[in-house]
Amino acid sequence: MVRPLAAGLGAVLVLVAGADALSTLISTRLRVGRWWPTELAVRVLWRAWVALGSGLRPGARREGWLGVYAVASILVVLGCYVVGLIGGFGLVWWGLAVEGARTPAEAVYFSGVVFLTIGFGEIVPTSGAERALAIVEAATGVGVTALVIAYLPTLYAAYSARETQVSMLDDGTGEAINPVDFLLTHLDPNDPDGLRGELRTWERWAATLLETHTSHPMLALYRSQHTAQSWVTALWVVTDAAAVLVAAAPDTCRREAALLYRRGARVATVLAERLDVTVPTRTGDAEAAGLLRDASTRLAALGLPVAPFDAALDELRTLRATYLPAVAALAAWTAAPPRFAGYDLGPQSQIDLTTGPAA
Repeated sequence: MVRPLAAGLGAVLVLVAGADALSTLISTRLRVGRWWPTELAVRVLWRAWVALGSGLRPGARREGWLGVYAVASILVVLGCYVVGLIGGFGLVWWGLAVEGARTPAEAVYFSGVVFLTIGFGEIVPTSGAERALAIVEAATGVGVTALVIAYLPTLYAAYSARETQVSMLDDGTGEAINPVDFLLTHLDPNDPDGLRGELRTWERWAATLLETHTSHPMLALYRSQHTAQSWVTALWVVTDAAAVLVAAAPDTCRREAALLYRRGARVATVLAERLDVTVPTRTGDAEAAGLLRDASTRLAALGLPVAPFDAALDELRTLRATYLPAVAALAAWTAAPPRFAGYDLGPQSQIDLTTGPAA
């Protein structure tokens, strides 16, 4: 009875490793269990890694520590696929009692030889079923290797595109800016097309972010090369900018600002759900009044019509409530820097996710 049970267990391991590899490397919609290798690496092990680095002060050393995880986790997950497939096929080979594999260790060794298409020849399948299984395993090994080779460039291309746009979130001085500075850098009162184009560019960036990070959740853990930058806080800044423009100056680029706001809010909420991030059900918004006052004063100085402050503040708080809890929770989950260069994200970026949703 031992060998049939071993063969059954091996088949389960092959299916688990294969399904997880399929969901990570190929499929953009297939979701495997919460405790499978990829999901485990993204959710549970990441939290443990952040906890280990909690004693480091924000800065280069902390970012370096957190940045190691994304690369290491991918290697570990890919290794889990290979080990799971080789081990699973090995148990199947031992269960089938292939000639020459007297022990489970020899069967796993034979599985590795077949999977990696080495072909030393010490153990040779003899029956038709064994030969067919050897072909299946060899094809699986070649296929997984090809998929990994294709997957990594895709992952890094998406990362590069994301970070290139994040690095452009400045006013030409090389320093990142706050939402109001972002608007005024690109706003010419006599020719608003420049700001319209910038808002459309960031809307496309947000749409790309949603597609790539839902398909490849590991990307969420990749850190920016610059210490004070993060894709989460960049999303926060541009979505805040769009919401401020809609509330404070509704007659200025309203359509483009509204589209960017909606896209940013959707990205924050969908990615928080995809990454299984706990989002508080209620948060304060102590920064809205100061943000709106700064925007209204500076926009009015340019001669642009601004909305009455009280009405605009109510609208801004309503708009921010649709994305602020999710984006703040993402910032806390990714351990993003609490300041995006010159923009202090405030207490919202310090949400404690260990206590669960707020009452």
